[in-house]
Amino acid sequence: MLRFHNTKSCWTMTRLIVRVFQCQLFSPGVTVEDLETGKNTRRLQSYCVSCYGRVQYDYGLLGIRMLALKTSDEAVFFDYYKSSKEVGWKKAFENVFGLTVTQFYHELEILLRKSEKEQIRALKRE
Repeated sequence: MLRFHNTKSCWTMTRLIVRVFQCQLFSPGVTVEDLETGKNTRRLQSYCVSCYGRVQYDYGLLGIRMLALKTSDEAVFFDYYKSSKEVGWKKAFENVFGLTVTQFYHELEILLRKSEKEQIRALKRE
């Protein structure tokens, strides 16, 4: 889990945020949606062949953290998984998290446009 209980966890979250920010600097116009489809995946790989896997991982962890804060850790790691096997991943996403995948991508992009400090504050559990 991405938690802020200690300095190391905060450092890990900061590192993820910085790496995603750097990817956005070196690959202008790349969005989280570029990680989903084959066409956009090839586009992203053309910008950054060596960092593609890391970018997927970093975006994914930040997105998971955002969803866990909106709902709960249980919703992310148990409810969504179970529901996705029953109704498919997109419908399960809507049912569990209360928003479409497109809405989620939009919210994540808004978060990622904020400063590093604002992102950390937004992803910190009270």
